[in-house]
Amino acid sequence: MSSPVTGDLSRSTRVGPEGPEFWIQPCGYTVEGNIPPYPDSVLAGDYKSYLQMDLLYLEQWLGNFCQDKFLMSFADQVKSDEAYRYDWLQVNTVIPKKPGQHLTASHYSQQQFSAMLTQSSNIFQRIAIGWEQMEYEKTDSMYKDYFTSAKFRMKTTLCQLDGYLADKKMSPAPNPTRSIMPNELRSITSASQRDQRNFRIIKEYVNALEYYVDAFNYFETASAQKSSL
Repeated sequence: MSSPVTGDLSRSTRVGPEGPEFWIQPCGYTVEGNIPPYPDSVLAGDYKSYLQMDLLYLEQWLGNFCQDKFLMSFADQVKSDEAYRYDWLQVNTVIPKKPGQHLTASHYSQQQFSAMLTQSSNIFQRIAIGWEQMEYEKTDSMYKDYFTSAKFRMKTTLCQLDGYLADKKMSPAPNPTRSIMPNELRSITSASQRDQRNFRIIKEYVNALEYYVDAFNYFETASAQKSSL
């Protein structure tokens, strides 16, 4: 099924990154909120825009990635891989949809804006841990630059999110550490198995981006309507 184009990972002693974790204080400093704080409609719209840009960037190359690795489209590979989820990412725990699906407004009307900010912070930090490993390995000659670019986009969005939380006088969710990613997923030597692992991280990232784009689009509209009353 898989069509690997990469070589085997040869690192024998160091199988993962070390040093500062880019999802913790992603701006490089402690962020302070705006005075006066921006209204929720502005924060939601701004956050939605960053998430949309991250999703659009993935969509530019994700189709080719799936064709190269699995000889099928992204949607078909999602169906083929449906049974496999990484619990440590927690996307399957908090997001009640699959990639490509969209929930109705009634779902988001039952959510709280502040709680969704914190929830998304934790989810994207977890995904960042997996993405950091993908980018660190640099074994995929065709897609390593895409992995790196997506990592820096992720860092920028997390930095913006810290600002939104500061505006709401909230702290980020408890920062997950690299230890949540199982060592066996870091020490993979088979190129085809790495491709499968990478796809599972990517599909969860896509699913989370889709979900929170829709969520904060809803909050942007609902907050604007409420403030106009």
